[in-house]
Amino acid sequence: PTQLRTALRCAPYVYVFSDMAQSIGETQVYDSLDTIAPSIKDVNTDFDIYRKQQELKDPEKIMTELSDMRDARMKDDLAAWTLDKYKNMHIVEKIWELQPEMDWYLHIDADTYVMWSSLITWIQRLDPSKKSYMGSLALINDLAFGHGGSGYLMSREAMRTFAVINNGTAAKWDSKMHDECCGDWVLAQVLKEYKMDLKNSWPTINGETQSTIPFAEDHWCQPLVTLHHISSPEAEQLGSFEAKRKDKSVSKADKTKHQKREEH
Repeated sequence: PTQLRTALRCAPYVYVFSDMAQSIGETQVYDSLDTIAPSIKDVNTDFDIYRKQQELKDPEKIMTELSDMRDARMKDDLAAWTLDKYKNMHIVEKIWELQPEMDWYLHIDADTYVMWSSLITWIQRLDPSKKSYMGSLALINDLAFGHGGSGYLMSREAMRTFAVINNGTAAKWDSKMHDECCGDWVLAQVLKEYKMDLKNSWPTINGETQSTIPFAEDHWCQPLVTLHHISSPEAEQLGSFEAKRKDKSVSKADKTKHQKREEH
């Protein structure tokens, strides 16, 4: 709810995905896992929490009874975290079906804050007809992937390649995900197969908060589009800061260029 009131308040197309269909106020939450075959879900302990959620249905009961539920195989891991890895590729396909042919698709987590004016300024300089997959570079087994919490940006052509030209990719991987660690990493594997390597966009796409981000030549001297691990109070703080700006439609970089042109 905080995110919808702050970072995403100006976004015309916002789609929320989780592991159970419900509503947050007037916002529809889509079940990203409802098309996974029962033959995979029914025999997979990763879906224990998913099945229990469907039985309880009530979000308050789910929070009370399941928030501390552990992975059946790895007791140190939360069951919800284990289930999360199945979502990424299905969301790519589902969002294309809901809203096809958009120029850009920014995928973020529930604790990601988006600097809207900076995002718009940035993507206006990019070409959506190219297969672009952009994010904050992380590495697992020497494979670069866009860190999901920081957010990753996919162009129209990248989305079409995945969701149309190679439609059904998510279903092909469902049976393999049990042994994988992370959905954002597997998505990068698949995109690499489709000739799309990650373009590192850090620190524009960033995994820090406004309280932990360092001040150096490689931070704050670059346009900032996302922050991560943002709590509700921090999101409110950022939203209040943005609301107080006199000109909310342009980035500071654009404003500086405009002032220089006026001086000349």
